[in-house]
Amino acid sequence: MALKKTTTLANGVTAEYFKITDFELVKHEMDESARIMIMCSLYVNQQIRQSGTELCVDRKCYSIKGSEVGISIDPANVIESAYAILKTLPEFEGAEDC
Repeated sequence: MALKKTTTLANGVTAEYFKITDFELVKHEMDESARIMIMCSLYVNQQIRQSGTELCVDRKCYSIKGSEVGISIDPANVIESAYAILKTLPEFEGAEDC
């Protein structure tokens, strides 16, 4: 699972394949909703990511409560929930599942 959206970075590199490369689900006892920390890596394309060379061109970390974006984080499907959360962010508007 990944997201596809063509993006041009400040340095002029164009890439299109966003992959969650790490995450952490944090639930506090005093808080009903979970916070997810998502590490999302950007690759030029899917072929480069799958080549095993790990040549990512950008990496960002997001810390989001599912309740802030109207999505319940499903502990049984954390990755699917994380991608759904990313798609609510303006920078991922129009991104396609791939």
